[in-house]
Amino acid sequence: MRKISVMLVAAMLLSTFSIFAKEANANDPAKELKKQVERLLNGFSENASENDQTATILFTVNRENEIVVLSVYTQDYKLEKFVKDRLNYHRINSERVIEGRRYTIPVSIKS
Repeated sequence: MRKISVMLVAAMLLSTFSIFAKEANANDPAKELKKQVERLLNGFSENASENDQTATILFTVNRENEIVVLSVYTQDYKLEKFVKDRLNYHRINSERVIEGRRYTIPVSIKS
């Protein structure tokens, strides 16, 4: 009988923790930012080489809700310039974004 009650308490704790984890991910502004960044970066495939390309974008958001690109980690200079030109000081539509917080988004460009 004691084992059943211990198992019941453990199951209740695990379900409680999983509910809190799902709620935290649902309110994540980074997912919303990633969708907007992907939409803004459409169009590089015209300039892309035959290989798929990846980049990691480190940026912040200023007081006017504009993206400020801090760095782009990639091997391709053209991709880096394209990302900076497309994203730098482009206004985003999100009120849940925290001003001054650094966001890192991995991007993959398929040719």
